[in-house]
Amino acid sequence: IEMNGEEVLNFASASQARGSRSLPGILDSGTSCLVVPDSTLGGLLLESPYSKLMSLMSQGSPIYVTVDTHQFEIPFEAWWLEPNSTPCIQRTPEGFEGVLLGDVLFRALVVMFDLS
Repeated sequence: IEMNGEEVLNFASASQARGSRSLPGILDSGTSCLVVPDSTLGGLLLESPYSKLMSLMSQGSPIYVTVDTHQFEIPFEAWWLEPNSTPCIQRTPEGFEGVLLGDVLFRALVVMFDLS
């Protein structure tokens, strides 16, 4: 996840992060916003992704999500709630160690599920 040219998920070194260098990302049409951790997840990350996004946020800036080698743009209009003038970015629930890509992603992209 990237905003204004800066990576938001900054992983600690392999030894600090207990060998892990990834987080699960779930596409969830039942979640309205982009939901990211507001902690370092016990040392897996160098800083809170939620706090980093809040500090990088600027009017008109898109958010970029990279899955494998594919980068997807979430335009400002998809993650900014105009009626309230607030971002549609939330903290993950306690105990959830991942990222939820909710309706902000679905508003920006055409998503096809292949259930075959």
